[in-house]
Amino acid sequence: MNMRKALGFSVAGLAAGILTVSLVTTTQAEEKDDREARSERVTPRCLDGRHVGRTHVVDQNTLLVYDRFDNPYKLDIGGACRSMNDMSVIGFEFNGSTEICGAHDAMLLRQEPPSSFVTRCIINGIVPLTREEAAELDKG
Repeated sequence: MNMRKALGFSVAGLAAGILTVSLVTTTQAEEKDDREARSERVTPRCLDGRHVGRTHVVDQNTLLVYDRFDNPYKLDIGGACRSMNDMSVIGFEFNGSTEICGAHDAMLLRQEPPSSFVTRCIINGIVPLTREEAAELDKG
């Protein structure tokens, strides 16, 4: 009878040991996935207009905008800002929140230094880009 209890305890202990090992393996795999996800950061879907960093004019109607976290967005610009090659002084006029997720969520405001004249431009669309896609557009 004592032998049965000892045998039952050993089997339970062995099962617990296997469970612990598999939990450690799962945790290590999850940590690896987290590290890979952080290295392949995904640009948020919407640009927060309060956190705009640098810009780059790609062509007459495309503006590459980086937020302060270095997330890239491609803006399709229309109206008075087409064919402008210096967009270093920009801002936004928001239609609601400061999130720019689609066309007409905001107007692009451009100031031509040294004057105080501000040009209002239509945002026809916004596309979040990967860093690789932005690097290709940012070459020019």
